Amino acid sequence: MHDILQELKTRLQEINDLGSATSLLHWDQATYMPPKGAAARARQLATLSRLSQEKFVDPAIGKLLDQLEPWAEEQPYDTDDASLIRVVRRDYEEAIKIPTAFMAEFSEHSALSYQAWAKARPENDFASLQPILEKTLDYSRQLADFFPGYEHIADPLIDFADYGMKASDVRVLFGELRQQLSPIVQAISEQAPADDACLRQVFPEAEQLQFSEEVVRQLGYDFQRGRMDKTHHPFMTKFSLGDVRITTRVKEEFLGECLYSVIHEGGHAMYEQGIRREFEGLPLASGTGMGVHESQPLDKTQRTEYNQHRQRKTNPVGDQKQGINYENPDLRYTRSSPERSKDPQNPPKKRSEAGACTSALPGTDDLLCQCAPHG
Repeated sequence: MHDILQELKTRLQEINDLGSATSLLHWDQATYMPPKGAAARARQLATLSRLSQEKFVDPAIGKLLDQLEPWAEEQPYDTDDASLIRVVRRDYEEAIKIPTAFMAEFSEHSALSYQAWAKARPENDFASLQPILEKTLDYSRQLADFFPGYEHIADPLIDFADYGMKASDVRVLFGELRQQLSPIVQAISEQAPADDACLRQVFPEAEQLQFSEEVVRQLGYDFQRGRMDKTHHPFMTKFSLGDVRITTRVKEEFLGECLYSVIHEGGHAMYEQGIRREFEGLPLASGTGMGVHESQPLDKTQRTEYNQHRQRKTNPVGDQKQGINYENPDLRYTRSSPERSKDPQNPPKKRSEAGACTSALPGTDDLLCQCAPHG
């Protein structure tokens, strides 16, 4: 049985290597790739997606699982090998329902969509993106239709991110949150706007990056197993347990743009860096679900952004000469001023502008995470 299990792990690690190469190409596209490399990059990503899908849906994988499952059922439920076999079976049964050609086509479209968004974002050109987003929705509907019998068309897509969840579960969860959060939001909204002038001063880009790097290092992010680069919209990506990267962006007139995104993506990355090394290259070497994954940066944000003790301890770059006051209690859990930008050449973004926060079109003025696939 050991030899059969080892053969399965070897095949899975080869598939993971293709996925890591895909992630590396995605990371490069979002950080350093020249714009005119987009067409070739989309083709390359489609090729890797096709090869990875072909390897995973190989009937040989199914046969190995058939041989291993009787043995796995005799093991304690939460042992590593039994869990691996159970997770691989679940993923395999999903994957064989999706045509390989579709995966390659969708991957190519996604890469081209990103490049179109990167061009449209600074120009605030939503009109050029609308047909691309409509095509993305069409692909998403096709993907859902490979899993007939759903209650809501979003169910299969939600299940990909959080196994076992459906739209009906999300409605119940959000309903409970709405009941509890609405009074809190109302109470905050009735307060005077927070004075966040300490964040809205001029901080040179190099100093912001240096400070943000030091903050996330103190939080526990291991730069021996990661690095930080600039991008259009911050994300975390992983190529191995020894190479988990984060990205950020900088506005010299707003410290929070860089700092908060680094803390957020660092939370994702530290979760991945904390995975046991013996899971390297296997489906268990990943987050348990998007919900738990997003809880990690939220924890880091709450521990850091609004913690006066840590603010006093770390002292941002230039806090003395900029006159930053970390003793101001109004900086905690209060809303930012809606008048944060009075410059007519740089008004606050509207939700309907290009870059509004949607799953396919990352926000331009929101520090929300556009995470790369976690394994």
